[in-house]
Amino acid sequence: MNGRYEVRYSAIARAGGWAFLAIILCWLILPLIIWIIYCVKTHYDYDVIENGKIKRYRGMIAKSESTVVLTNVLSVSIDVTFMGRILNYGNVRTNCVGTHSDLHFLGVKDPESLKYFLEKLAAKKEEIKQIVTE
Repeated sequence: MNGRYEVRYSAIARAGGWAFLAIILCWLILPLIIWIIYCVKTHYDYDVIENGKIKRYRGMIAKSESTVVLTNVLSVSIDVTFMGRILNYGNVRTNCVGTHSDLHFLGVKDPESLKYFLEKLAAKKEEIKQIVTE
């Protein structure tokens, strides 16, 4: 039996299966860890609406707080996807008078109740104007 046979080795088998396991861990475990970190970070981002003002709290480690006064809200709209309708979340957008005064609430639980609340606030413009002057 004359001839030549070239032996080729599998990288997965040569690494004892560790290379395959490392690839699986990188593609399955790493995204899971990133998703968990993102969910924890999102838990620390919230807005408080009271007395015609919106206070935005952001950050888990480096925290920030900003305040926006609701004045002259023209309209409030909701964007809800198919999955958002099933899981009860969506985006709420407000159009306000002035530049850079539009507010966007992304991924809000129960967006219909937030829209109702903001429209109710918009109806009370006189009370908000008093808050601005104070």
